[in-house]
Amino acid sequence: MKAITSLHRVRFIAISLSIFISLTIGYQSQNNAATNTTYYAFCYSPFRAGQDPNRGIYPSRYQIRQDLQIISKFTTCIRTYGVTDSLYDIPFIANEIGLNCYVGIWLGKDKEKNEMEINSAIKITQANLANVKGFIVGNEVILRKDLQINVLSQYIKRIKNITKIPVGTADIYPSFYQNPSIVEKCDFILAHIHPYWEKVAAKDATAHVIKTYKGLKFKYPNKTIMIGETGYPSAGKAYGSAVPSQKNQDLFFKEFTREANKANIPYFYFDVFDEDWKSIGTGEGEAGKHWGLYDTNGNLKPLFSGTLPVGINRSPDKTLDPEYPVLINGKLTSGFGMGVDDSEHLRNWVSPSEDFLQIRYPGGLLWGAVFMTVGGDPVDRPRPHLDFSRYTRLVIEMKGLTGDEYVCVGLKDAQDPDNGAEAKEVIRFSTDWKVYEFELSDFETCQLDQIYVVAEFVFPYLDYNQTQTIQIKNITFTR
Repeated sequence: MKAITSLHRVRFIAISLSIFISLTIGYQSQNNAATNTTYYAFCYSPFRAGQDPNRGIYPSRYQIRQDLQIISKFTTCIRTYGVTDSLYDIPFIANEIGLNCYVGIWLGKDKEKNEMEINSAIKITQANLANVKGFIVGNEVILRKDLQINVLSQYIKRIKNITKIPVGTADIYPSFYQNPSIVEKCDFILAHIHPYWEKVAAKDATAHVIKTYKGLKFKYPNKTIMIGETGYPSAGKAYGSAVPSQKNQDLFFKEFTREANKANIPYFYFDVFDEDWKSIGTGEGEAGKHWGLYDTNGNLKPLFSGTLPVGINRSPDKTLDPEYPVLINGKLTSGFGMGVDDSEHLRNWVSPSEDFLQIRYPGGLLWGAVFMTVGGDPVDRPRPHLDFSRYTRLVIEMKGLTGDEYVCVGLKDAQDPDNGAEAKEVIRFSTDWKVYEFELSDFETCQLDQIYVVAEFVFPYLDYNQTQTIQIKNITFTR
């Protein structure tokens, strides 16, 4: 099966603007009423248990909003790490909530993916969001040696040419000592200073971070420098004198934020939430998934009680949402892709319109199918899947061009073979927009806790030669 070009994602358009008093490059820190402690800014990556950007499984906008609402209780600014898929929506949702945002543009060795990131960033600049205070072009690109310095410089220049917002990059602090040309190109730099990775004990970590920051500031006195990441893991293997534990994490967080405030050092604390996916394939080991002040399920770690707001019910997937949209006004939502195939492999009979998806089945084919899949565009096994067992209905709003159209609507789990044997429901179309409801229990062969194809439309049902045109506006799972 070959996927058609991915549809544009549904975008939030911010309707309200907030006025912010600025520090350094335009934001104020938040006072925590519980302890009268001020927190400057935080790193935010939204991936929950079972979600993984490397597998194309992203959080929903509902989940991102849920996270940002709790974050807004103890800071007024976040930084992000990418702008593709639902990560694109973070600055828009943050703007509605009242959070300032430094928007991360993820860069790597894949030029095509880099262009996707750049194009998404351009769209954000065109939205003129008042809360976007800077663009972070690349995160630890120099450390990973993913790009040559001159190539990174070109990306920075491209973003600077299209926005009046400050532009910089983020990397470990030695990268900036070694590459002054990059510092020169940036309006600001985010220096990552991690005492754990430098084998520094928790009791000495705050002094180490502040001394390191001041050394870099001495090197570049006229450059805006912020600590882009610093933190301490609550679990994992000891690394030299650095011993991960909740006690040491608590010690560092409280001491560092206090001393950084005294010294007027701008920082992004790493991290708000634990992220399970970081323990696999990132080189960070067990410690990689334990940097958060809250665990991956949204529970505040015990030693921070009274310091930070209580946690939230942060479900591992989207199945706790009252509704789970797949298609809204003809546009796929985050975390889904689309494929089209037929007996002649034409694959060119599906197209997006302004507010609906149009399927023009050409007729004269043995079969044809359009299918929406979990995790992005269709892939071979092993296939990603989501648990929809707590939902009861599949609701689809659609219509036909003539009213003579028939189609089979189906679901498939991750283990189903691609032989057309999956359970399907047959419907006849009206020429008016109509909402069709399908009981999930009627798809008897589909394991609802492992759905891979969340909706498929299979032709023909009756006439081998019949051409059919149908339009689909919305697809949603409901309880």
